[in-house]
Amino acid sequence: MEKHRRHLLIASLITAIVTILYFAQLIQWIVTAVLLLLIFPYLSFSLFFTFIKTPKEDVAIDIMKRRYST
Repeated sequence: MEKHRRHLLIASLITAIVTILYFAQLIQWIVTAVLLLLIFPYLSFSLFFTFIKTPKEDVAIDIMKRRYST
């Protein structure tokens, strides 16, 4: 599993756990708000980097071979 997908999975899991704990009334609303505000940047950047298209290494190697071959 890619690193960004792992981060997205962990951030989603933490968000779900905090939400479940709030609805089960095990934590107060202020603690929930603080935890969700702290996890939001992590979740949003994980989501952003998951969907970024990265160039494939094979294409880069083929271009280098074409450029430097005689």
